Amino acid sequence: MTTSKTLLAGVVLAALGSFVAAPSHAQDLSRYREFVLGSSIESVATATRTVASDVTILHQRPRLIQELVWRPRYTLGHSLTPDPAREIQFRFLDDQLFRIVVLYDAHEIEGLTVQDLVRAISTVYGAPVANSGAAVARWQDEAVTMTLSEDSYPSPYRLVVVSAALEQGALSASAEAERLDRMEAPKKEADRRASDAEQRRAEDAATREKNRAGFRP
Repeated sequence: MTTSKTLLAGVVLAALGSFVAAPSHAQDLSRYREFVLGSSIESVATATRTVASDVTILHQRPRLIQELVWRPRYTLGHSLTPDPAREIQFRFLDDQLFRIVVLYDAHEIEGLTVQDLVRAISTVYGAPVANSGAAVARWQDEAVTMTLSEDSYPSPYRLVVVSAALEQGALSASAEAERLDRMEAPKKEADRRASDAEQRRAEDAATREKNRAGFRP
């Protein structure tokens, strides 16, 4: 690896390690960088300098599920250090952060191996546990699971941090929301068609009245 790539790797590995010096013991998995699972949208928006309009509502019932997508250019507190994350997605259940998805930028982690990434994350969270499937590495405790896996273009790797309890609640709520949507879809479609037909009739009536008033034989 050239000197420039060595320097780049050092910068990126530092950023992957939550931008702080590696602790003497494994950090709580519920904390990723400045973000803590269970936090409110307001606290995450404040940390990322995003606004309410950046928040998307995914489901409103039976529970509120929202998403905030942040595309950092530089690491927080380090304006000259490019952030290795291309995009970070935050999902909230009833205003509680339950999932963090980090999509890494292919350019910023160019030259780094899977072992480099795992080693950097392990300096913060300890050694990964045994895993199977598509996951490259997995860290887990009784409340939180963190998974590093390979991804497709344009992000070669993704890191997912989830609260087990809140995630289960969100999955149940999403399934129920989709069931309700399917059940109500026929009525909504019928209402839409009726509304469109009523609007067309109103427009036709207005056009007829206008043309009738101006018509001269």
